[in-house]
Amino acid sequence: MHSCTLFEGSELEESYIHFKEPVLTTLLEQGADTHKIVDLWVEMDGLNLGVWPVDRTIPFLPENDPAQLFIFPGIKNNGIQSNGVIYPFMDVIDLSKSFVPGAIDSMTLEFKYSEFTKFAFVEDFDGAHLFTKDEDEDENSFIFTENIDGNNVGVLNPHSDIPLVNASTSLMFSDIPMDGRAVYLELDYQSDIEFTVGIIGVLDAEQEFPIPKIILIPSEDWNKIYIDFTSEVSLSQLGGYRIFFAARNTGADIENQKVYIDNIKFVHF
Repeated sequence: MHSCTLFEGSELEESYIHFKEPVLTTLLEQGADTHKIVDLWVEMDGLNLGVWPVDRTIPFLPENDPAQLFIFPGIKNNGIQSNGVIYPFMDVIDLSKSFVPGAIDSMTLEFKYSEFTKFAFVEDFDGAHLFTKDEDEDENSFIFTENIDGNNVGVLNPHSDIPLVNASTSLMFSDIPMDGRAVYLELDYQSDIEFTVGIIGVLDAEQEFPIPKIILIPSEDWNKIYIDFTSEVSLSQLGGYRIFFAARNTGADIENQKVYIDNIKFVHF
């Protein structure tokens, strides 16, 4: 019996690289540095080494010394585990490095947003927030702010008197590209109940078209998701867009029925 490797049959000795959990470094206007980079798409010396979950050890045979690596940040598109993609709004990491045969080299990757990434808005709920437009015709239902462990977050809290909370951004964003270039919403959330995230296409003052995109299930812990609105925008070709959140009281015997949202970024090229 013998163990197989990616390079079985080669007379050269493998080297190894272990990528620890990556970090995201942001500028002040780019909002918080939370991320959910879960995969690394790796190329070395022109060879595709594949897609690797973070915090894994990758075997390889460098053809050059130093070796040239290109590492792309990978996410789960719309939170779907089977839909891994390269996140286009962060720069590829390009590094030149020498490796010792048989040794494991560990490093922490630092990703940054691309200089070409545009932020239509960044909402962290510190101070007045954007999500003030009522979409359910109930002036008593709205997204309010709550301080949790010293951090302000947005809250949807449907209950027996207000069974539905549906609110959107007060501003319409008209500079969103409609030619197939990527358009995403980044969102941190924690929820007791499921809730809907969508986009509203605005044709004129009297014609608006809500497009529900995704229903997110309850999450006891804070989670991050990257929601891809590229097709909704490119297919609708409307004059502007707003983002909305909606949550409905389940009627179940749940003490708290709250949805917490934070670090929302509407990004495009």
